[in-house]
Amino acid sequence: TARAEYQRAKLLASEIDATSPDNVSLLVWHAWSSMRDISRATQIIERALSIEPTNPDALNAAVVLLTRLWRSGEAIPVARYARERDPLSTFVVWNLARAYRNNGEHAAAAETLGDIVALNPDAIRAAWGIGVALLMQSKPEQALTQFDNNVSDPAYRLHGQVLALHDLGRSAEANAALDELLALEESYAYAYLVGTAYAWTGDLDNAFLYLEKERDNDPGEGSIFRVEANSPLYANLRDDPRWLPFLASVELDPDFLASVEFNPRLPRALR
Repeated sequence: TARAEYQRAKLLASEIDATSPDNVSLLVWHAWSSMRDISRATQIIERALSIEPTNPDALNAAVVLLTRLWRSGEAIPVARYARERDPLSTFVVWNLARAYRNNGEHAAAAETLGDIVALNPDAIRAAWGIGVALLMQSKPEQALTQFDNNVSDPAYRLHGQVLALHDLGRSAEANAALDELLALEESYAYAYLVGTAYAWTGDLDNAFLYLEKERDNDPGEGSIFRVEANSPLYANLRDDPRWLPFLASVELDPDFLASVEFNPRLPRALR
């Protein structure tokens, strides 16, 4: 049963003498289930990689953890290694693209996201992410074309249009797109998209309002904000006195993240 599997994974995660590669998948499963307790998750993945440093699931979890610890520069080579061994996994490629973006390597992020679209033309967030990467390279006209023509989901398309139109100085059109975004039915990504749109355009009060909605409606380990909090989309918030207390409220205080020790045993090629 699921409960029995959970108990077994929990036991394995705490056993110092657990050395069998057969246990690694259970350790990784337990790490994902513990992801909100990031200190616990890092310990589990360290244990998994000490058993099997080349395990692809454990390496992918390590990439996510390094990114969530705002150590994207360290995540990139691990993600590249994982991608070389599973080039058709959009999950692996997305983790690499996100690490590039959070590390300021926006051209590499756009190229990597393009590979996801090539694998899956319906990958909405990848097509949107290409537009964001173009914005980060000060290419708002190209970004707007990307959002207009290649992002089918209305929420992500409108979000991108708000950002690009704002950067082009077309304020009335940006405000109209934002009104359309606000009029959409709320969905999983809604608060994140509205909050980052407000952050990008400089309306910081409304940005925090919607980020608080994202926090309060957090569905759990997959929350977009918890993974994306170090994204350049939040750049305008970082000097606001509300930013650090807000990060602390979602267990993402930078001082805390810096205190979390995570030294996974990596494959020999990465040492």
